Amino acid sequence: MITYLCPNLSTPERVNAALRVIDCFEKQMHCPVMMDEHVSQQLFGNGSRAGDVSQASLIVSVGGDGSVLRAAQVAVRANLPLLGINSGRLGYLCALELNELSSFDSERLHGLWAEYRTMLSIELNGKSFLALNIQR
Repeated sequence: MITYLCPNLSTPERVNAALRVIDCFEKQMHCPVMMDEHVSQQLFGNGSRAGDVSQASLIVSVGGDGSVLRAAQVAVRANLPLLGINSGRLGYLCALELNELSSFDSERLHGLWAEYRTMLSIELNGKSFLALNIQR
């Protein structure tokens, strides 16, 4: 399984959270992690982890609810499941908290279930926008 990372890198704490998630997926679950080239540059100083989302089988968002909402747009376009890991203040949309990573493994990952959410596609002034329904 290849994982595509969509992190919030707005603070040093969030950069550290993204690195912890990468470490967990690669070392504990033996899942390669790839990301957008810009994200790879920010985290590693090079594009060594850059990859195309079409190669992935799972998208992982690291941050809060805003990060999940941004990653949901990537996930829906790629038709991939999305796992939210909360490293922010609000994480209602996230399945995991950052402090749960130490006990997270491939068995637990495969034991997660999908929650289907309603999305709206809106076109305004020639631009397309997606909105995610957060009600369960």
